[in-house]
Amino acid sequence: MSSEFINFSLNVIGPIVVLLAAGKILFATGQISDGFVAGGSKLVFNIALPALLFISISQADFGKAANPAMITIGIVGTLAFFIAVLLVVRFSFQCRADRGVIVQGAFRANLGVVGLAFAAKTFGDDDFAQASVYMGSLVLLYNVLSVWILNHYLPKQLHWSATVKDTFTNPIVVAILMALIFSYFELQLPKLLYISTEYFAQLTLPLALLCTGAAIRFRGMAGQYKALTFTTVCKCLLYPLLLVGAGIHFNLDAVELLTVLFMAIAPTAAVSFIMVKNMGGNADLAANIVAITTVISVPITLMGYAFII
Repeated sequence: MSSEFINFSLNVIGPIVVLLAAGKILFATGQISDGFVAGGSKLVFNIALPALLFISISQADFGKAANPAMITIGIVGTLAFFIAVLLVVRFSFQCRADRGVIVQGAFRANLGVVGLAFAAKTFGDDDFAQASVYMGSLVLLYNVLSVWILNHYLPKQLHWSATVKDTFTNPIVVAILMALIFSYFELQLPKLLYISTEYFAQLTLPLALLCTGAAIRFRGMAGQYKALTFTTVCKCLLYPLLLVGAGIHFNLDAVELLTVLFMAIAPTAAVSFIMVKNMGGNADLAANIVAITTVISVPITLMGYAFII
C-alpha cells in the first residue's frame, strides 16, 4: 500500500467522513436543527460556495482552468449514461412515478459538496480551478436533465422558462463565469473585497459537509430494494467507470482522471430529494438514494483513487 494512498485515505477521505458523521450525530442529539440545515445549506449555495469558486478560478491560469477535453468527456459521457439508464428503467420498473426518481438518482452527483471537497483537499490551486470549471459545466447539464426527467414522470410540472432562468442565475454558474473573466483579463479584486470573499470561501466545506451529514435520513425501505440496488450500482460504480474509462481512452493525465472520478463518484445530490418532494414524487425513495450512495461512495472512491495513481 503506497504512502500516497494512505495519505489520501487519512487526510482527504478521513476528514470528510468525520464531518459527515458529525453532522449526523449533531442532528441526532439536537445540537443542530432542520432550520440550521436549511439555513446553512442556503448560505453555502448562495454565498460561501460561489465565493470559494470565484477565489480559486479568478486567481488561476485561464488556459489551465478551462479544459475542453475533460469537459467534453463529462458532458458527452453523462448524456450517454443518462440515455442508457432511462431506457433500462423504462423497461425494468413498473411504477411510472418512481422512474424519474431512479434515473435522477443514478447520475446527479453532489458536485458542490463532496466532489469539490475531494478536489480541494487533493489538488493545488490551478488543478482545483480546473476541477471547479468542470464542475460548473456539469451543474448546468444536471439541472436540465433532472428537470426534464422529473417533468416527464411526476405529476407536478416545473415550467421551462423558470428553469432556464434559475439555471443561468444559479450563484455557482454566475461565480464561475465572473471568475473566468477575471482570470482571462488578469483582474484583481481590491484587497478588502478579496479577504472578505476568502472568509466566506473558508466556510464552504465544513458547513456544507455538516449540513449534508445532518440531512442523511434512512426512511422506510419496504419495496424499494430493487430500485435502491440499481441506482446505487449506477451512481457509485457504472457512472464513474464510464467517465474514467473514457478519460483513459482519450489520454487524460492523472490529475484530470482524478477530477473526473471525484465528480462522478460523489453521492447523489441532496437537492434531488428536494426536487422530488416539491414535485409530488416518492420522497422516501429519493432520500434513501441520497443516504445509501453517500455511504457506498466512500470505499469506491478509495478503490478508484488507488487504480488511478
